[in-house]
Amino acid sequence: MFNTLFPPSKPKAQEDVEKHEARLASAFDIDWSSRILGFDHLSVPLERQHKKSYPVLKKTYWNGIQLVKDDQSNNFASKIKNEMRTLPVAPFKVLDAPSLRDDYYCSILTFSPVYQTLAVGLGTRLYSWSEETGVQTLEDNGPSDSSWLTTVDFSSRQGRKCILAYGRSNGLLNLMSLWDAPTLYDRQYPRFRFAPHVEEAPVACVS
Repeated sequence: MFNTLFPPSKPKAQEDVEKHEARLASAFDIDWSSRILGFDHLSVPLERQHKKSYPVLKKTYWNGIQLVKDDQSNNFASKIKNEMRTLPVAPFKVLDAPSLRDDYYCSILTFSPVYQTLAVGLGTRLYSWSEETGVQTLEDNGPSDSSWLTTVDFSSRQGRKCILAYGRSNGLLNLMSLWDAPTLYDRQYPRFRFAPHVEEAPVACVS
């Protein structure tokens, strides 16, 4: 008589684990066939709690005119996409720029999208240009003024005030609104003028 030893269907260790799990399921009244224990809609996932406790800061982008936040940049980009137009390869307008100062620390050119006007400081004189009015002299103090323009910039687009700020090499800071009507000799004058206490301290930047 020959006895054949067949291996058991499951290893004894795995069988013991399954028996132990079955006893635990019976003790806690858990449906052994159910893979999901249950749902709780009132509980908040840990990942969502983590996101709420640390709000995401919006980034700031340069849209070619000014610094804007992420949502404003997206709105601006979509607006630009809707207003796309074909630009000529050759320049459609060439402006003379005598006395253009070649100085790295001077920012003497700025554009206002609200007023559609370009402002530039050439030496001691301040000019503006637009398609409607052409070139206009905003400030010219004559040959007696030896201070040159060091920086010019318009106010923000959101404010829509079109205030032009410009500084000089002698530290003089001026504010002018292009919405103001021209006065005597068809010229505009600054609303505000600040003179420094320390001489020979040029205005480096306005923003």
